[in-house]
Parts: sequence; C-alpha cells; structure tokens
Amino acid sequence: MDTLIITGWGWKDYGCAAAAALRKFPDAKVIGSSSSRLPEKLAELADSPPDKLKTVILLGIGWRGNPDNLLALVKRLHDKKIAVHWLSELELPGWLPAEFNKFVDCKIDPDGECLTTWVAKLYHQDAADLVTLLDSEGKKNIRQNLAQKLLLLDAAMYFYRNYQDFDAYGAAVRTLAEGRNQFSEEQNDMIKHFERYGTRELIGKSPMIKHLRSLIEKVGPKDSARVLIWGETGTGKETVALQLHFKSPRRREPFIVANCATLSPQLLLSQLFGHKKGAFTGAVENHDGYFKQADGGTLFMDEIGELPPEAQAGLLRVLQEGRFNRLGETGEIKVNVRVIAATNKNLAEMVRDGRFRDDLFHRLNMVHIHISPLRERSEDIGEIANAFWMNRHKRRLEPELLAALAGYDWPGNVRELYNVLELADILDEQDFSKLIEENRRQWGMNNNLADTVEYPENLDEMTRLHVKKILEKYQGNISHAAGAMQITRNTLKKYMN
Repeated sequence: MDTLIITGWGWKDYGCAAAAALRKFPDAKVIGSSSSRLPEKLAELADSPPDKLKTVILLGIGWRGNPDNLLALVKRLHDKKIAVHWLSELELPGWLPAEFNKFVDCKIDPDGECLTTWVAKLYHQDAADLVTLLDSEGKKNIRQNLAQKLLLLDAAMYFYRNYQDFDAYGAAVRTLAEGRNQFSEEQNDMIKHFERYGTRELIGKSPMIKHLRSLIEKVGPKDSARVLIWGETGTGKETVALQLHFKSPRRREPFIVANCATLSPQLLLSQLFGHKKGAFTGAVENHDGYFKQADGGTLFMDEIGELPPEAQAGLLRVLQEGRFNRLGETGEIKVNVRVIAATNKNLAEMVRDGRFRDDLFHRLNMVHIHISPLRERSEDIGEIANAFWMNRHKRRLEPELLAALAGYDWPGNVRELYNVLELADILDEQDFSKLIEENRRQWGMNNNLADTVEYPENLDEMTRLHVKKILEKYQGNISHAAGAMQITRNTLKKYMN
C-alpha cells in the first residue's frame, strides 16, 4: 500500500468522493476518521507508517487540535517522505501556523461544488454514477440498487460510530468505487442490522456517556460477564445492551429481547423455556423459548423487576447451570447464553422487601451499569437533538431551538426528546417551546391517569387494554407488537378490532 485515503464519515458525499479518488488509486486503502481523531491517526502514521506508504490523502476532514502539535505531525510525515494532500471545499483555517503549507499540499475546491464532482474532476475520473447516487438521497421510488447503496453507506457509518468497525466503512467505499451492485454476505448482514437497530445509538459528550462507553469497551468483550443495567424509562438501556452484545465474541449470534413486563403469566415458563407439542391445551407444536432462541448469543431481559416469583427460580437455575427443561419434556436442554438484564426499579430494595430473590439478584448483578437520566446530563440534549436533525435535514438546529430543548427536564428522557423532535419534524413546527409546553401538560395528565386508572375485570377487555399498551409502545408496528406478545399478527388484529 503506497496510498492511504482518510475521509470523513458524517456525510455520504465524503464516502462517494473517496470512491472517486479510489478509482484513481485502486490499490489504496480507505479509512474513515472524524476531525477530532485525525491527529491521533496522523501520530500513528508518523510513529510507524505502513511499509511503502508514500501518500496520504485527507478528504473532507477539517483540522482540529493544538496547532503546534498538528504542525509537528505533518512535519514528521514530511521528513519520512510521506506526502500529505488535503482536499477540501474550505480554506485552510487561519489559526494554523503559516508554514503548515510547506508540509501539506492543500487543494481547495474553487467553486464550492459537490465534493464528489470536484474530486472526480481533479483526478480525471468518471463519477456520474456516484453523483446520481447522492442526488437520489431522500427521494422516493428510487431504483433498488441505488437504495441499497445508500443503505450500505448508512450502515457502514453506523458501524463506524457505534462499534468502531473501521474496515466496514472502507469496504463500503470500495464497493461504490468498483460500481458493484452485489454486496458481500457480511455487508448484507450489516445492512439488516442497521435496518433493525439503526435508531439505537449512544450520543453525547457528558462524563456519564464517556464513562458508559469506557465500561462497554471493557465489559463487552468479557462475554461470560452478566450485566445488570439500571436506569429510568427512556434512558437507553436496550441500546447499551445491544452495544455490549456487538462488542463481544457473540456479535454474529442472536440478540434476543424478552420484555418481562409483557410476558403472559399463564404462558411465562413456555415463553422463557419453550414447550413440547401437547404440553398443555393449545400447544399444537413444539416451541423454542427465549433461552433456546438466544443459544450462543445474548438474551436481553428488559424490566427484570417485573419477573413473577414463579419464574425467578427457573431463571436462577439457567444462570447457575446453563440447563433447563421445556414444558412437557423430562430431558434437559443445555444452552450457552449471556444474560443482560435491565430495570427501572430498585432491585436491592425489592430484595429487602422479599419481592425479588437475593440469590438471583447477585447472579444478575455481576457488573452493574447505571444510566443517568437526561436531566442530570443536560449537555447531551443538544448533541442528541443535532444528531437527529442532521440525519433528517443535513443541518444542525438553530441556537434558540437548542436553548428551548435545554430548558426542559425531560422526565421521559431520550425517548421523550425523540418524540418531540419527531413531532416538530412532522408538523414543520419551528416553535419548540410550544411543543414542549404541550408535552409537559400531556406528561402531567398521563401521570395522573396512571394513578387513577381502574383495570377491567373481564379478561377480554383486560387483554384489549394490554394489546393497546403494547401497540403504543411499538408505535403501532403490528409485527413488532405481535412478536413481543408471542402471538400471530391475525390474533393481534382480532383484539384490535
């Protein structure tokens, strides 16, 4: 490798521009970087450059950091006879030392046009397909191959941000450069993962988020370590569980979610451990429970504090021995499952009150992770909101809108913040204070209703109330709601009607 292309990852234009450059240098390696991490990457190259490295192309990345340190880094690369080219639509920042130009060949787009178009012209490459791809973003009814390529870039950037998978981004850029419409099996799996989990990210720069990321880095790879995540509703407990899973050797195995609050008491053991055909009335076929489905991977048990006492003993046995019995069978089933549990309740207090087994609590609580509510890390509100708005509109929010968001305490945490931003986007509402005030009144009204609601005694009516609650949780998605309740879509529709 004699050429290294380092490109930004926040915009699809950067990835397509890198693909255009790769057509000029087909043997080059492509990696992604943020502006903040660029000095670190340059330092790695200055300390021990790859064999035969002669050229580094920095594409779509701004300069950030200590000016003298940056100057020293590019000078060291120059002394090692490694040419550094900086391609940008912006002029070199005025705060950099004047002699910086001696060690970096700065090429600035004079017309401020699309970076991909300019890079293609600079290197005399045909990039019409890449420009068409960029023009298709956000449009409806685009060709399938274009839609899949846009998804590939989105997925690769997601894996870069969340799992520090640098190779995935470079591989995606190479796929675009080579004009391939067929992706590798790994890329197809990555797209499927992004389509399912792409809305789940840890965003923020608060000390809590930094500590959380550090814990995930340490604990994730230790896949025998059980984890108990505690935090208020809406803080992102499932997101943390997902990050732990994909930092572990089990990342290519199943990640199964069991919401203990929605497990039917009548079918609880069957849902967790499965049953044999004929084990009880209605058991018309063999059924694998959550533990069997998660074999080799991770079982995320959300709202573990809601687990009824009759299921706690069975769960303890699985954690201790890795074995269980399906309903209707005498033979044991052995599984290898990592259990990550989450709760918004004080389990230690429940243990003292006799509502939760102390031995199960200690088994689950091998590693304890606490997620602070959003009101205790208000500096993350702007980060989360800007990330949402950038994804929808390719721009950040105005300062006055961010100030309105920062002035609210968000009792529903990140989930509530997303709901308000989603509503603002749908209604094209520029007055965030108005939406927040309406949300504040609704939040208080909902709390009062929760305290006074009377549940019906009729089983069918109670079931319909439960179905309505689960549908609201999954935002009307029938497939997700039916999956959570372990029933068919038709059965769910029957209760909806």
